[in-house]
Amino acid sequence: MRKGAKWFVLFLVLCLIFLSIAATSDIRGIRQKIERSYIFIERFGELEAKLTGKHLYKYDEQGNEVEQITYRYKFRFGEMQEIPESKIIYEYEHY
Repeated sequence: MRKGAKWFVLFLVLCLIFLSIAATSDIRGIRQKIERSYIFIERFGELEAKLTGKHLYKYDEQGNEVEQITYRYKFRFGEMQEIPESKIIYEYEHY
């Protein structure tokens, strides 16, 4: 692979990462943010991104964090498995 093409592929991979890191959506007044973590492996002069984990954050209407879920990914049984590691639920009392 030519040097210019290698930098172009690296640029595209980095753009995809930045787009996927802070994907937010509004669902019934609850706002959520998804962050994905990757590890890069160089094989035969090409970079390969491997998904290693995901963090899901949910917020209420006031912007307070309500829920946090952490997943890790592992390749098992011929397919990618999403394994939940932790779940934290926050409760707020309004006076």
